Amino acid sequence: MPNRATQSTVSIRVRTTDPSAASFEKALVLAVMAPPAITRQPDPQQVFAGERVFFSVEASGLEPLSYQWKKDGVDVGGANGRIMEIASANPSQAGSYTVTVTNGDGTATSTAASLTVDATSYSRWISLVPNATGGPVYEPLGDYNRDGIANFLEFAFGVSPGAASALGARPFFTHDATGAIFTYYAANGIEPLTFRVMKTGDLTA
Repeated sequence: MPNRATQSTVSIRVRTTDPSAASFEKALVLAVMAPPAITRQPDPQQVFAGERVFFSVEASGLEPLSYQWKKDGVDVGGANGRIMEIASANPSQAGSYTVTVTNGDGTATSTAASLTVDATSYSRWISLVPNATGGPVYEPLGDYNRDGIANFLEFAFGVSPGAASALGARPFFTHDATGAIFTYYAANGIEPLTFRVMKTGDLTA
């Protein structure tokens, strides 16, 4: 098997002989080709809006290899390496990504890898909690990291799963000389909750 990296051509000598023993021979010089081949396909990605995304591919073939990533069949500007990075994903970047690898001997195109940018799914958010196995502690009203903030509020404020919330134990209650204000921020994808307001005579503490 010729090696394109060390041998650009191979010579073959062919001879033909007829019944009278007359013969003719000719040397044929054939080019050795080494087009690219995809050895590892890019993997699909599912992220939240704002997260970093990496697509990568591995290919063989005679160097140098050039790369062009495409989204839904259209070239992605500046995406010309083995690894393509999206620094902060947004929903408009969701789609199907492929990469074309080219050298002087040919071209190879990867299989498509999907990118899903999830801006609203609580189930996706909770799936990123380390060692999440289900149960009440992982429900919207649970408190998986025991910081005093319900899961659905951390989700609403975009607190990264697995990290303790920096919002504080009572981030939505304020008051002034005229009364108290309770602010509720509805979480994406979470059904509205029912609150019972109880009166107290001490609003200074």
